[in-house]
Amino acid sequence: KTPLPPWDSACPASALVTTLSTLRLGGAGDLAPLVNQEAQAALQAVVTQEKVRAVELGCGSGEASVFMAKCGLDVTAVDLIPAALERARQAASREGVEVNWVCGDAFEFTAPAFDFMFDLQCWHVLREVDEPRVVAKMGELLRPGGVVLMLVGSDEEERDNLGPPKVAESAIRSAFAGGGPFEILSIVPSVFDVSAVYGKDPPKCWVVVLKRV
Repeated sequence: KTPLPPWDSACPASALVTTLSTLRLGGAGDLAPLVNQEAQAALQAVVTQEKVRAVELGCGSGEASVFMAKCGLDVTAVDLIPAALERARQAASREGVEVNWVCGDAFEFTAPAFDFMFDLQCWHVLREVDEPRVVAKMGELLRPGGVVLMLVGSDEEERDNLGPPKVAESAIRSAFAGGGPFEILSIVPSVFDVSAVYGKDPPKCWVVVLKRV
């Protein structure tokens, strides 16, 4: 069996699916295992607007961005890998949705401020390049009151050969708290469930919700 490339997530993350299905589409999902009440209220205030401008940095094969577009969001998705974006465009075409695909460096990407940002395994990679710069870029791309839903590799994952970079909860708090552009609303332990690579025992992650101040 040929391994999937690291940018191929195979399906949208359940944290995103549950959030939008429950809050925007009126489904019967339960957000309690994923976020606290404060984070849920902030997400609801944003994603239930009639028009929501959303951005995904490091979109890879595009499943999350396509799902957001199917939920009625106005989506822009950025990735540096042309092959990933070609797969993403094909997925959007199959689903009959439009996404603004941008091939380029997330550090260099500019656009009018968005309402909502989804981050699946991007921040914890870019922080190893320049953490203050990526936090500043995220703040630049979101309007005040805008919300980030982010999945980050967890240091509670004990298997060395599985999963993305491992980050401690304290490191997330250090990056986003204390005078920066964000307020941390929620950090909850969970697992990555987005790739066929991980099978039935996926690595641990943090589900993080941030609010642009």
